[in-house]
Amino acid sequence: MPASLAVQARNEAAWPVVLELVAQGHSLRTICQHPDLPSRSTIHRWANEDEEKGRQLKLAMEWRLMTLLDEAGELIDAGRLGEFERLQRYIGRLLGGESKIGRL
Repeated sequence: MPASLAVQARNEAAWPVVLELVAQGHSLRTICQHPDLPSRSTIHRWANEDEEKGRQLKLAMEWRLMTLLDEAGELIDAGRLGEFERLQRYIGRLLGGESKIGRL
């Protein structure tokens, strides 16, 4: 198998790992820094070219948001407001602007 096909096969085998990491709350930027995982451009290309992969990635991103909101609730409960405010700003950026989430 040519080297480029071997890399592609390895990357495609990593797809479930990428989805799991996204759902756990990790950003694509962070995930794609790992040398054994595909680049962001590869992930975006796959999601755009393959409807099922696009659906899976969207679902993983929805789970990521729920994970982060759950974490925000835990920070509030623990009285860790500084960490909560940083997470709130991050969630706001994920949603395209803090104004969309208001004050959690």
